[in-house]
Amino acid sequence: KNPSAYNPDLALTLNNLGSAYSYTNQLKKAEATYNEALVIRRALAKKNPSAYNPDLATTLDNLGYLYSHTNQLKKSEIAYIEALEIKRILVKENQLNNNYNIGLVTVLKNLGRLYEKTNKVKKAEKVYNEALILRRTFVKEKSIKYDVYLAGTLYNLGNFYYEKSQFKKAQNIYQEVLMQIKEFAKKYPKALKKDIIKIEIRLKIIQKSKKK
Repeated sequence: KNPSAYNPDLALTLNNLGSAYSYTNQLKKAEATYNEALVIRRALAKKNPSAYNPDLATTLDNLGYLYSHTNQLKKSEIAYIEALEIKRILVKENQLNNNYNIGLVTVLKNLGRLYEKTNKVKKAEKVYNEALILRRTFVKEKSIKYDVYLAGTLYNLGNFYYEKSQFKKAQNIYQEVLMQIKEFAKKYPKALKKDIIKIEIRLKIIQKSKKK
């Protein structure tokens, strides 16, 4: 009697199906399915932004990621920026909500990777640092000593600086992230062993470069 009442569920199913297609490398199907979910979620968000903007941003982020991996780089940037605008508003309105904070940090990191891919180095550095400030501020306000999302954001930025030969900045960040990762490695030693080795090797290379 009222098909539109089921649109939120339909959009969720389409979004999840798009993710499944993306995961199994059925990229054309993923794109079509995500876009179908996007049309529905745009309409829902237009009528009730506070209820459906989070879902709209999720689909946009998924599309941005898919477009990046299928080399549709301009479309990827457009999708990420729209997701970013929505998620910034959500964080502003819900500053102590961990999920919204993580969501915004994730989109910023994804956009940073895209900017790296398209050689927009300054833009990449800017969004990576925004992600770091955002997560660091949240962790400080919550008095969290060790945070996996802060560690991931630091690691990402450290790699960025290292690969751009900005060794001083990379060293400072790697030293900080190493303390975080070693703490998590007490519980998950096998999962983090490679990351710890990679950082320690890079720190040694940085030290050697100073002696030349």
